[in-house]
Amino acid sequence: MSRILSAMFILTLTGYATMLGAQPKVLLEFRACETSATAGFIPMISPESQKTIYVSQETAISNEDVASSRVIMDPQGNYNIQIEFTEVGAIKFSNATEHSLKKPLGILVDGRLICAPIVNEKIEGGKALISGQFTQEEAERISNGISRRHE
Repeated sequence: MSRILSAMFILTLTGYATMLGAQPKVLLEFRACETSATAGFIPMISPESQKTIYVSQETAISNEDVASSRVIMDPQGNYNIQIEFTEVGAIKFSNATEHSLKKPLGILVDGRLICAPIVNEKIEGGKALISGQFTQEEAERISNGISRRHE
C-alpha cells in the first residue's frame, strides 16, 4: 500500500469547485515553496495552516506537462482526479518533489494557491491524484479543464 501511495501524490482541494466558476480551461501549476521570505518568492496564505508561505514565481510543472487526466471514484464513493504526466512532466514532478523534501509544494489552480502539502519523499511514477469533496460534475469539469492544455 505504501508503494502505491508513494507513486501517487495526493492533494486535497476542498472547496475548489466554488473557486473554479464556469471556466472551461483550468491552469494547473506546481511551484516550489519556502516557509520564510526568499528572493523570487511571493507570500501567500496556505489553505491548510492559514500561515504565510512563500511561493516561487517560477512554475515547475504546468498543464503542458500533463498527458491526461480523468475522474476516478475511490472505494468510499468520492470523486477524484487522476493526473498522468508526460514523460518530461514525470521527470519534472520527480525533480520537484526531490527538491521540495520536507518543504511545501504549492499547487495553484488559475493562479490561486489551493494547497501546499509537505513533501516527505521523492515521488516517481508519473502520476498524481487530486482528492477532495467533489461532485461528479465538478471533478469532470476540473479534469477536462486540466486536459485542455493545447487549446
